[in-house]
Amino acid sequence: MQFQRLIMADWSAANSPGPLRPRKDRCWVGRLDAGEIEPTLAYCRTRADALAQIEVWTAEVKGSSKTLIGFDFPFGYPDGCGLSGGRALCQLLGEKITDDDRDRNNRFQVAGALNQSLNPGGEGPFWGRPASRPVSGVQTTKPKPWPAHIPEFRIVELGLKRIGIQSVWKLAYPAAVGSQVLMGMSAIGRLLDHPTFAPAKLWPFETDWADDLGLITIAEIWPNLFFPDLRNEPRVAQYAIRDAGQIAATLLGLQSADRDGRIAAMLAPQQALSDEQRQAAIACEGWIVGV
Repeated sequence: MQFQRLIMADWSAANSPGPLRPRKDRCWVGRLDAGEIEPTLAYCRTRADALAQIEVWTAEVKGSSKTLIGFDFPFGYPDGCGLSGGRALCQLLGEKITDDDRDRNNRFQVAGALNQSLNPGGEGPFWGRPASRPVSGVQTTKPKPWPAHIPEFRIVELGLKRIGIQSVWKLAYPAAVGSQVLMGMSAIGRLLDHPTFAPAKLWPFETDWADDLGLITIAEIWPNLFFPDLRNEPRVAQYAIRDAGQIAATLLGLQSADRDGRIAAMLAPQQALSDEQRQAAIACEGWIVGV
């Protein structure tokens, strides 16, 4: 086994705490240890609660045992857009994003300012917001035409568009992930500042893919890789809320891969990638575990 503990997170960019009763579209985190049968899940009303739970679960792992932590949002933007990925993106967004303990945040304002920097005088690349919340520099609809000098999708996403993966630039509406990137990468930056995470490495940026994993490896996941095949498994189907079921499925899927010796291949680059594409993933775009 590569990892003693798996910790997975379904993130949220909500502007307020979730209700006491668990619901969708808030943070769900889960853990599963090597040899365990049943995942442990926690509903978190705020991002701060989720980070605190992840820190507690991570600190419990002692010695040389390894932990894999997964977050369900991209860790970078398309190569050539003007934004870095990985730890550099955590630092950039940590300086710009405000996110209090009630989940009030300025993500749309930050997206508007980034638009002006990345595409001066034009629309996008960030787009999508509630019509009732005008924000300078962020339109409600996708820019037409799309800015020619900014790729819309990362390399890893190009083969997944047909099964529903969304662009990192889409901030709102069903299945959008753009706001989670802004809020999530700034949150990972806060984790990395905690002493517990001193040995952490961001995959694949700092791990040379699977060749130099840390005691704590933090990686991008996409639960749709696991949920369709495991949704009827009793340990997944017991959760009526899809977000929770997706985290349970991801934990079980990755545990099975680790137990069977397949996890290294899931953390390695696709053989079909060119050297240039592999470098783009490490330098700025990131990748999805298992793709």
